Amino acid sequence: MYLSQVLVCYFLLILFILRVNIECHETIATVGGSIGNSFHSFDFPLKAGYGGIHVVKTHANAEPIIFVSDVSLCTVRRIQGNYSEVIAGTGICGRDVDSPDDSLAIETRLIRPQGLYFNASTNCLYILDEFCIRVLDLTSGYISKLTLTYKTKDETYGLGVQMTKFNADYYIADAYANFIWKLELTQVRDVAICSIVMGNNKVVNIDHCLGNIPTDCKLNDPRGVTFSPNGLMTVADTGNRRILQIDMNGYVKKLSINGAPVNMRPTQVEYIENNMLIANDDSYLLMYTEPYPVKRLHSSKNGVSFFSLICNENCQVYYLTDCRKPYTEIALLSVHGTSSVTQDQVIAGHLPYQLQPKMEATSYYLEEVGAIWFSNDYEVYFPAFSSVVLKVNLTSGLMNIVAGVFKQLGYTHDHIPANQSLLSNPSSVIVLKGGEIIIADTNNNRIRMVDRNGIITTLVGTGIVETIIKQGFGGDGGPASHCLLNRPMGLALPPKCMEGEFLFDIADTWNNRVRRVYNDFTIQTIIQAPNQVQFLPQQLIYGPSCDLYIACTLENQIFKYSSSEGFVLIAGNGKVGYTGDYGPAIYARLNNPKAIAVNKFGEVYIADSFNKVVRKIFSNETIVTLIGNDEMMGELSGVAITSNGNLIYSDSSRLRILSNGNPGTCIDRLRETCHFHGDCIRGVCECDSGWQGDSMCGTFSCERNCSGHGTCISNSTCSCESGWRGTSTCSAISCDGLHNCSGHGMCSSNNSCTCDPGWNGSLNCSIFSCDGLFANCSNHGICVLNNTCACENGFSGAQCGTPYAAIVGAVSGGVVLCILLVICVVLLVIGILRYRRKKSYHSIPEIN
Repeated sequence: MYLSQVLVCYFLLILFILRVNIECHETIATVGGSIGNSFHSFDFPLKAGYGGIHVVKTHANAEPIIFVSDVSLCTVRRIQGNYSEVIAGTGICGRDVDSPDDSLAIETRLIRPQGLYFNASTNCLYILDEFCIRVLDLTSGYISKLTLTYKTKDETYGLGVQMTKFNADYYIADAYANFIWKLELTQVRDVAICSIVMGNNKVVNIDHCLGNIPTDCKLNDPRGVTFSPNGLMTVADTGNRRILQIDMNGYVKKLSINGAPVNMRPTQVEYIENNMLIANDDSYLLMYTEPYPVKRLHSSKNGVSFFSLICNENCQVYYLTDCRKPYTEIALLSVHGTSSVTQDQVIAGHLPYQLQPKMEATSYYLEEVGAIWFSNDYEVYFPAFSSVVLKVNLTSGLMNIVAGVFKQLGYTHDHIPANQSLLSNPSSVIVLKGGEIIIADTNNNRIRMVDRNGIITTLVGTGIVETIIKQGFGGDGGPASHCLLNRPMGLALPPKCMEGEFLFDIADTWNNRVRRVYNDFTIQTIIQAPNQVQFLPQQLIYGPSCDLYIACTLENQIFKYSSSEGFVLIAGNGKVGYTGDYGPAIYARLNNPKAIAVNKFGEVYIADSFNKVVRKIFSNETIVTLIGNDEMMGELSGVAITSNGNLIYSDSSRLRILSNGNPGTCIDRLRETCHFHGDCIRGVCECDSGWQGDSMCGTFSCERNCSGHGTCISNSTCSCESGWRGTSTCSAISCDGLHNCSGHGMCSSNNSCTCDPGWNGSLNCSIFSCDGLFANCSNHGICVLNNTCACENGFSGAQCGTPYAAIVGAVSGGVVLCILLVICVVLLVIGILRYRRKKSYHSIPEIN
């Protein structure tokens, strides 16, 4: 019996876990693009942008571990050998106020991570983020913030660029607050004491501190702090273009660097024995040995921003290359004393990296993702990197290049394999019913076609450039291959109601018109801007009613066009901005809406690019933000609807899918958002307590459905069944159906009383009783009140348990005893009187 109960409980537990997993699944999933894990770190790009680097060895023969912060992606990466992984950050910058203090590092948003320092004794990495210092426990993967207490009340930590350790304390170069901080860790976990050891923002003259104490020094963007072999603190005062040092007496001096470059901007200083290593602000890595002239260490064209050292017999210098470029590399050079330097080599972050065929789509780093095309229920096509068209198979999760050469822009001849042909800023892609892929090769002024054998040809346009300003218009009514296009960006297939009437439409953007390619491969303008207004169509798509929807990106408006009604404005007042949610879409402000999608209900989705949001227009013409900018890594570039109603969208680096069947049903026909009983989150109502139903929070509800003991009659209000109470749950027992036990008992379960002594009754304790007395009046009387008996003749007592014979016997004995007692008392009194009289007689004298 016990075993069966255990098995039943185990089965129920499994069901509960499954239910939780089903109910708590993510509604947004990444299906393409990655910021983080790659087995080839050399091929994975870094967008560090003045990030920090820290290199360590766990033991002498171990492979170095490189920690690098990426300011552009707001991540921290760990690289060891050919493996690269993100260990902190989500790729989306911002203050993650919703994350608890102790949270998983890869799920925590960083603000602007820069300086790094690894503490081998605790296996913790210190991350200098903006306005906070974070501690990443590499054992658990959790991250927390240091609680900083200040000895100086008026100043606070800003943004640390470099962190170093000297003796037991840490020192931070704070480029934002213009201080050098000393950080003393306390015995309390994650608590540190901050004190300023150098810097004073109240001082005006930058030379005031020379010869004075360091807290009288005016610093400007200090990015580096270190200690010389004899323990002198040395600071790279970058903005003031100098290197400062505190001498043995505690006073500040400016170091004179023999042969230093003119206008040198030192960003970091370190020591290799008595040799000073200087990073000169995205220029060269310099070595200075007093009194000899400074010399340049590396010969490559890559500039140096920050570096890290590992020194044994020789020193390996790991440095970040020029952070002003779109991408950053990690390079390595070895220094042998003061004379020998090896050729530097790039070891990570190199671009262009190659997109290998049939790789997992979520392992790629993507950029410049364009408009999305969904095909065959499981394939997604989109341009990327301004040079290729990619295809993601949603079933297998694999991605391939279908046209173009990665990171190579241009034009090559037709009739060659498409993945060997050059493209130039492709903007859109569609797939014909026969499987042919059509590409808007925008900067080549052509529409290209990839046939089912993978061979590319030009279908529309000559690519001829007439002038620099006007690239050309012409060819209407003739062969499409002979016409002139002017930066075509959008493509649209015919809707079902027009299927077979033409091949596709083209948004001939800078010719300010929409053109149609017919089945005989001729071309004709079908829409021109009204009254020669510049509406510059960029994206096209047909709706279920055969209306053509047009995204006029530069005009910040969305139009609908039909032959019967002409142009109809459906969104955007033409002004740049982000306003209008929950109101008429035509009054809303958009900001560079790049792409549109329309579902089967005629509802429109907008990739509001520069606002970094997906917005939706409902059938009642109301607009709402469906996915907010807190979910975006960059500018929004594409939207599409899958065959089952899911939404696919892309930001600059990822392809994501919102899988909830019918995204965006927050507003009803009366423009009420969630019936005023909830919040619209990602286009889905999250109902307030007491409301649910039909995805619009329009049906009231009660907690736990009144626990099965009542009826929900209003929001969080139950009408409980007899025997139960509790306004919102009916979970408390009650005896209200029994007049609350008539005041003579306790409610022990629903409508079940435990009566007080002297009361009973089948349910409600309303009948008095003498069941508290022995055998109910000892069976010799009648119960007339609660625990009160009227005894039969011959019996008496509270319980009617005493017969009269016993009473008479007891009374007779008592009478005799009383008589004897009275007699004794009388005799005693008589005796006393006689004694007093006799005594009185003998005491009278005789009379002579």
